[in-house]
Amino acid sequence: MEIKNVAFASIVIACLAVSYYFIIALPSQNKAKFELEKQKLEMEKQEKQEIKSKESEREMKLLNCRASVETRRNEYLQLNGKPVPGKPGVYHIYGYVQETLDKIERDGNQECTRMYGDNR
Repeated sequence: MEIKNVAFASIVIACLAVSYYFIIALPSQNKAKFELEKQKLEMEKQEKQEIKSKESEREMKLLNCRASVETRRNEYLQLNGKPVPGKPGVYHIYGYVQETLDKIERDGNQECTRMYGDNR
């Protein structure tokens, strides 16, 4: 009779161990894995948003820089050109003025590209 009790107790202990694994340990482990994957996805999403934000900021700086170059060019044109009567925004200019205008634009845009890059 005692062997039956020992065998029964052994079976009960084995069943409890298996039950503990499937009821408590395995779900906890799966939950931890799920949380880890969720954190990884959130971090990746945040990194992508930061990259987009930086890219957008860079593009805005590039556009502002190029607008500044265009403003400098137009100011030089207005100072060194003679307005054509009846045609707003049209100027008579000499060749050396055109060369300087081209140089202002070329050098300014190169500087903007060097500072902020250009993906075009």
